[in-house]
Amino acid sequence: MHASWPRIDFVDRLSFFALLLAAAILAVVLLRYPSDPRHERLGYIGLGLICASAMLSLLLGNKRPFAGEGKRIGAWIGFATGILWVIEISFNNFVDPQISTGRARFFVDNSFWAAIAFTMLIAALATSARNTTIVSGIRVGLWSGYISGIIACLMALSLILFGIRFLLRDPLNIAEYAARAPGASPAAMASYFAYETIAGALGHLFVLGIVMGLLLGLIGGVLGALFARIRSARPVTP
Repeated sequence: MHASWPRIDFVDRLSFFALLLAAAILAVVLLRYPSDPRHERLGYIGLGLICASAMLSLLLGNKRPFAGEGKRIGAWIGFATGILWVIEISFNNFVDPQISTGRARFFVDNSFWAAIAFTMLIAALATSARNTTIVSGIRVGLWSGYISGIIACLMALSLILFGIRFLLRDPLNIAEYAARAPGASPAAMASYFAYETIAGALGHLFVLGIVMGLLLGLIGGVLGALFARIRSARPVTP
């Protein structure tokens, strides 16, 4: 008998290739913007984590407890909330700096983060309530955070590779770097913000993506299962 390969569905395949693309972009960024060993170490650790995540999406994506009820809806929610991250990142970097700084940026950042978190939570709660299981809500949170994190990570890394000039024109970035290293060269400033953005990309994937998604999925799963139990225990009126 020949061992059969595990079935790989569209979500696993798409996340795998998206993460490979993110790894390729990060590798180019690391070559283009050399920095001190501490920053470069962060970049290479991030590269390893992205590659490991890509492999895990193939090896574990269709195995319990990752596969099952909630995965597909989580992937769709992740795509939708990932687009919201793209809009938020675009506002901060592509809109006229006179508009996107100060209170406007604070309002947009927090509003988009709240909308993304609320969407994940409600999706997890609704799925858990419909299926009366906590784990289905957790799957929604995991996959929505994972997919949205991949999209946000790709957006941030692409910004470094193709739009570094937008990072260098930002008045907040200019003021931050002027205070940190007055008189430094533009090349040093570009390298500094390249690695700052790498840290942000990894944060979106692993912290605002996977970790936040799991936490919201757990909360939504518990609340949804509790709501389903209360609803089923309610006496039926004749």
